[in-house]
Amino acid sequence: MKNKLCLGLLAVASGTYLLRLLWLRWGATYAEVHRPLPGDEVVPFPMLETTHAMTIHAPRAAIWPWLVQMGYQRAGWYTDSCNSWVDRYLFREKRLPIPDHRLPQFQHLEVGDTVLDGPPAFFTVAALDPERALVLYSTTHGTAMVSRFLRNIPQFFNA
Repeated sequence: MKNKLCLGLLAVASGTYLLRLLWLRWGATYAEVHRPLPGDEVVPFPMLETTHAMTIHAPRAAIWPWLVQMGYQRAGWYTDSCNSWVDRYLFREKRLPIPDHRLPQFQHLEVGDTVLDGPPAFFTVAALDPERALVLYSTTHGTAMVSRFLRNIPQFFNA
C-alpha cells in the first residue's frame, strides 16, 4: 500500500512539474527561453518568468498594428474561446468578438500608457520599439496574493 501511495505521489509531482514547465515556456524553444529579451531590465529579479512564443509567417509591419491594439476594452487579447471564462466569470463581461480589422483609435501607444487587463489589473507600457518590441509591465497581477515580506526577497522566487 505504501509503495502505491509513493508511486502515486511521485506521478502527481512529476506531472505537476512537467505541466508547470510547459506553462512557463509555452511555444518557446530552449534558445528563446534563455536569451536576453527586450524588457528584461524592467524587473531585474522577477517573482516569476514566463516566455511564450508563436511563429507568425508575416512581416513585422503586418503584425505590429494588431499588437498595439490589444487589451481589455480595446481589441481584446486574441485568446481562444476556452479562455472566455475569464471574461464571463471573473469580470462579469460578455465576451466581445475579436475584430478582424485594425482599429484606428487603438493604433498609438507610448511609454507610460496604460493597457487594461480587466478590473483591477492593468499593464503599463515600459518600452516600445515599433515593429520590434512592446514591453508591458504590471504591478497589479497576482502580487496581492504574496506577502510583502516574500515580495521583497527576490532570491525566494529565483531559487
